[in-house]
Amino acid sequence: MTITDDPGERVLFFAPLGRDAAVIANILTGAGIQAEAADGIGALFDALQEGAGALLLTEETLTGEMLRRLDAYLGAQPRWSDLPVIILLSAGPGPTAMLAGATVLLPGHNVTVLRRPVHTLTLVSVLESALRARRRQYQVRDYLQEREQQAALLERRVAERTAELTYANAILQEQREFVASVQQGAPVRVPGEQGREALAVAEQILASIRAHRWNSPSLSVAGPRAHAELARPAAKRAA
Repeated sequence: MTITDDPGERVLFFAPLGRDAAVIANILTGAGIQAEAADGIGALFDALQEGAGALLLTEETLTGEMLRRLDAYLGAQPRWSDLPVIILLSAGPGPTAMLAGATVLLPGHNVTVLRRPVHTLTLVSVLESALRARRRQYQVRDYLQEREQQAALLERRVAERTAELTYANAILQEQREFVASVQQGAPVRVPGEQGREALAVAEQILASIRAHRWNSPSLSVAGPRAHAELARPAAKRAA
């Protein structure tokens, strides 16, 4: 396994007693697992906000404050996230009071319990399995984010298309009202500056049509003689 700088790939651990932190760090880095030790509860939760692939805790860290904060953090995870938590119990038979407290305060979370002494291969195997599960969660996260982006893009396109259709329908309605007003000889209602400009252009076009219709030489003659004259072949008219 290759160690990366991605905080989402690291194993955060809190082991404040004796040489536990140094031993755990040597085991994990020797196995190619990115590991980072926290020197207190506050530092641990600050680091969790930056991301983690798994969380490793020794039993003596399971104080009331730790359990309450951890339960709140795990309960507030996004829907794709289920952070793996591994707890290393002290040697000795039977459950301890701290483990009993953890069982009560951390129900429904992704918690694995190992009793010391733990073989190195066992610890590494458990953590590698936890990190693989975490990567699958990241794939789900990326998939959900992509779907949300596609949905937002589709919604924006629908809104733009709806606005275009609304504008086109409004223009069409204004054109219909304008034509109806011209045909009926009624006053034309022109909303807005653009409408007034359109009306001015339309009036110029109508004026040009009228001028062409009445000023044309072929249409300047009136009455029955004009129609008869226009009906005669061109050669006879010329004679």
